[in-house]
Amino acid sequence: VRWEETTQDGKQFRLNQATMPHVLRRLDNGDFSVGKAIGIATDDYDEAEWQNREAGNDKNNPFPPFIGKPITDLGRFQERLMMLSGEHCVMSVTNQPTNFFRSTVSQVLDTGPIRMRSTGQQAAKLEKIVDLGNDVLLFSSKGQHRLSGAQAMTPRDAALPRITSYAAQLKSAPDTDGGDVYFAQSHGQYSKMQRFKTGRADVAKTEAFSISDHALQYIEGEIGNIVASESQKMILINALSDSKLYVYEYRENDDGNHSQGSWSDWEFGSGEYAIQHMRMENDLIEMAVTNADDDLIYLTLALFQSDLLLSDRLHLDNKFLETGVTTTVTAPAGWNKGNADLKIVMANDTPLPWGDIGYVDNLDGTYTLDESAEGGTVIVGEVFRSDYVPPRPRVNDKSGKLITQVKLNVTDYDVLLKSGSLFADVEGEFVDPWD
Repeated sequence: VRWEETTQDGKQFRLNQATMPHVLRRLDNGDFSVGKAIGIATDDYDEAEWQNREAGNDKNNPFPPFIGKPITDLGRFQERLMMLSGEHCVMSVTNQPTNFFRSTVSQVLDTGPIRMRSTGQQAAKLEKIVDLGNDVLLFSSKGQHRLSGAQAMTPRDAALPRITSYAAQLKSAPDTDGGDVYFAQSHGQYSKMQRFKTGRADVAKTEAFSISDHALQYIEGEIGNIVASESQKMILINALSDSKLYVYEYRENDDGNHSQGSWSDWEFGSGEYAIQHMRMENDLIEMAVTNADDDLIYLTLALFQSDLLLSDRLHLDNKFLETGVTTTVTAPAGWNKGNADLKIVMANDTPLPWGDIGYVDNLDGTYTLDESAEGGTVIVGEVFRSDYVPPRPRVNDKSGKLITQVKLNVTDYDVLLKSGSLFADVEGEFVDPWD
């Protein structure tokens, strides 16, 4: 006699493949394909399917809690696909990301699917997942939950403890700089940013500190995106109410605390553009923005300079670099000149290092230089306007508390550029931003 398990007769056992999560995959030729499922065993995404229930019934092997409900986030933990839905955190079978059912109901396997709810007293919808390496941090609007990766999690010992109860504004996903996590909070009609110290190996030290209390009415409205970079010691955010990119730069002590921190903002087109998405790779910021006509535009911003020959040393927009130039510069395929004034500058391997050179536009994508670069490097780009508005000066007492009963008057100022930064033109003008 051979024992085989099957599903209970007359009970639904199939998942609706059309309403399960799909995968958007970029192909080698730059096109995209949409598949019905994740499919780890095949590259043909259209054939891979979410696995149906093959044993038991609704009581001993029920459908996962996300069926019929919105899925708020996806992630991975210990070779399992993880989904958040409502108050539940649901994980697939180990190494089977498309399977959320038990393979047998006669025993509980360590590799079987996991379903958890918060052990806290106040249950709340789980919305965001932050990967901390071995551990995972889950955010709800009312608190934070931590899954430890120190040991393999099984259906027998799975638990979802709430470690802190910080309120969170989750229009934007929290982000980590590799150690700490940054998330947004509401402050009336404004937003503020929190730095969540994860405690790393010591969960008992988990706590959050504000990094924007000195600028509580600075970021208006809700926050749309948060990007953290440990290498650049920088946090980027954008508010949904304007076209600004808010930048938090900090210096860190050996103990991990921020010794200094400052906020600034970069505005794109005086409200003409809306930031939809952004990411940071080393010293490059990549953004997708839309204009008033809903055209999608991709921007790349270079932050720092690493080599005298790189065009990133020169602050020009829509720029390109050409080597081996004598008297003619040819624009690369796909480059289009904008409406701004064009500058052509020689690099330091030419007779006129960083000289602003005159030219003739031949109107065919080529430019004839007034002087020869003698086989050196030339940078071509458009001039753009960059304004710096200093924050209102503030004075704190010895305990760090803001002194409000004091008035400061700015009588003079100096502009200090970062070492190595070169501009095509620099003009300074002081305008009182608080008049």
